[in-house]
Amino acid sequence: MKDWRFVIPLYACHLAETLTWIWSLCLFSDEVKFESFYFTEVRPKTIPQLIIFGGLMGFIASMNVTAGHELIHSKNWWNKHLGMLVYTKYFYSIFMDEHVEGHHKYMATPEDPATSRYNESVWAFMFRECK
Repeated sequence: MKDWRFVIPLYACHLAETLTWIWSLCLFSDEVKFESFYFTEVRPKTIPQLIIFGGLMGFIASMNVTAGHELIHSKNWWNKHLGMLVYTKYFYSIFMDEHVEGHHKYMATPEDPATSRYNESVWAFMFRECK
């Protein structure tokens, strides 16, 4: 990534998701308080609030996973490490090796575990992928 205009959105996405991730950990912690502000006052309490919160956290995390994927493909070591940090938060630090050495090496061949077969349904691919 030689042009900085392509890297700035990836960094911004990573920063925003990391701060949101830390905030959500503090939100559901029992002992975190900042002077007169308690996180328990803004914690989601009802089922619809929890569903909305989970959906928003999932959306933000999926944006960051995409940014981390792009950072892993960079040739710079700091971008690779930043991309790995994305996946380490979700206990998927093997992604770089699995993706580059598996999917990119065997792309669109029968040995590629991340490519669906010809005329394979979404459900069959999902169950084959989850084995």
